[in-house]
Amino acid sequence: MATPLGHSLAGLIIYAGLRRSGWQTPSLAVAIVAANLPDFDFLPGMLVGMPSKYHHGVTHSLGASLIAAAVLATAWWLARRNISVIRYALFFGLCVFSHVFLDYFTLDYGADAGIPVLWPFDNAHYISPVIVFGDVWREPPYDMSLILHDLRNMLIEVLVFLPPLAILLLWRREEKQT
Repeated sequence: MATPLGHSLAGLIIYAGLRRSGWQTPSLAVAIVAANLPDFDFLPGMLVGMPSKYHHGVTHSLGASLIAAAVLATAWWLARRNISVIRYALFFGLCVFSHVFLDYFTLDYGADAGIPVLWPFDNAHYISPVIVFGDVWREPPYDMSLILHDLRNMLIEVLVFLPPLAILLLWRREEKQT
């Protein structure tokens, strides 16, 4: 799996690309949370002392992305009432699915390597033959070599995501000035 930093940067890229004007903190925050939402499947595992026990299950799928998009857009509409539910469902869906997309390209040594991208239509786990992101250590015990390993992964994510984000922001700035 990519790190929370990588997923957050992906949500930021989606937000920056789709925003209409200006930075709106609530929308940006929801984009970042939505991009990390599939990893909330760590919470039940943490309660039983095994963080990865339920990880890379149905939360990492197209089906769960669609469900999350509908729930988030409906909640956003209930809170604001003056938005396009379909537009926000697409926005939130892209943010959540970006997580699934990144994890598809991530090295995974788990028992069920990969993610169930096509759930509920197919329960098989898939992983890309082209690996872009390294595995992330998420089980105790932790030591300095594992921390350095994860920091290396975060550096790779920054190197992958910052150039497109910078280009997008420059393009949007030029667009605003014309």
